[in-house]
Amino acid sequence: MKTLIILFLSSTILFNAYGQLETCDCKKDLDFLVDKMKEMPSYKHQIKKQNKEASFQKEYSAIADELKEPITVYECYLLLNQMMAIVTDIHATVLSNTIPFSIEKAKDSLELAKFIVSAKFKNHPSSLKNLKELSATLASKPKDVIEGIYYYADNLTVGIYSLGNEKYEGVILESNLPLWTPGQLYIHLRKGTNNQFEVASYNLSTKKMYHIKSITIENGRLFSLVKDNMAKDYSLVPKENSDWEYKAINKNTAYVHFGTFSRAKANKNISDAFYEANKNNFKVDNIIVDLRNNRGGSKKLSDPYYKLFKKSGAKIYILTNQFTGSNGEQFTVQLKKIKGALHLGQTTWGIISYGFNYGRSYTTPSKFFDVMPTDMDFHNKFFEYEDVGVAPEIELYSNSSWIDQTLALIEAK
Repeated sequence: MKTLIILFLSSTILFNAYGQLETCDCKKDLDFLVDKMKEMPSYKHQIKKQNKEASFQKEYSAIADELKEPITVYECYLLLNQMMAIVTDIHATVLSNTIPFSIEKAKDSLELAKFIVSAKFKNHPSSLKNLKELSATLASKPKDVIEGIYYYADNLTVGIYSLGNEKYEGVILESNLPLWTPGQLYIHLRKGTNNQFEVASYNLSTKKMYHIKSITIENGRLFSLVKDNMAKDYSLVPKENSDWEYKAINKNTAYVHFGTFSRAKANKNISDAFYEANKNNFKVDNIIVDLRNNRGGSKKLSDPYYKLFKKSGAKIYILTNQFTGSNGEQFTVQLKKIKGALHLGQTTWGIISYGFNYGRSYTTPSKFFDVMPTDMDFHNKFFEYEDVGVAPEIELYSNSSWIDQTLALIEAK
């Protein structure tokens, strides 16, 4: 189990920097959340079946003791996610309902000008660091450590620095966006297990708070932030790829990319048509199955391809990156069981053993949050990979084409 970024709550400097004035009765929200958690398959497997109800209750009581008086909405958000993290279930989360600035208003220059001088804008958390000195310090940090200077495309320059106790925060150093100014805090992190991080950050366009679990640092990339914004990252799926791609690389090797197995009607129709159009194209020696950035979905879409590839008798090369998640990971595990299959690339996300069937959210009593409990159970098959990911047999470099690297391995066999 992981401890969430709740340790941020112990940082006096951090919360002195927060101008948050909105408060809520977090105790009612906490009790509401616990009721929903007890319905989740992850709770039943990890708490109830393991006779850990007493430990769960102890964790609950420790949080509840902090809620005798109303607290800020932000503090409540962190506490609720701390409670959710008592079970190892990366899908399950608590969402913020607070949207400081809507996308619609962003299109109106007058609305934007009003927001920039508003209390909401001024009360956004800020760092007390000297930005010039901080930039100089972070500029010398090596690529393979969490601290350093990061870029969000051409929009933001963010400096991430340690707070101690494996906690970090990131401040805006430079901004090309009117909604963000130097000195404002953009991201908060805490290191968990397996060199992964719990991340709390903000939507670029609305400043809505969001929370993501089990994020890894790969080749200087932290989710959408990168240390080297000039270098091409070949670990990502090519931008020109659609979610459904087939290519005959040569007479011996076929390439297929699956970006999603979503069971949405439109995507299901595309999948059916793609299958029919390409089912006879895999009578080759090698098939490269590219699952980079696969967003998951339903086995009803992925299973037919597993059967097709297994029946083909071809050597299967599976490509995954840190953003391969959910059913994309389950499909990876499935493909690896085919005789001779080889898994290449990066370890997957680790969001694999539970999921959303109906995808229902439940608004808490305070109306500030939505609880998203899981209702699908793949525990017995995949829990060993939850919050860990599926590791490849061979890691690929991010500075050159993954297809070329795979073809080199094929040629060398």
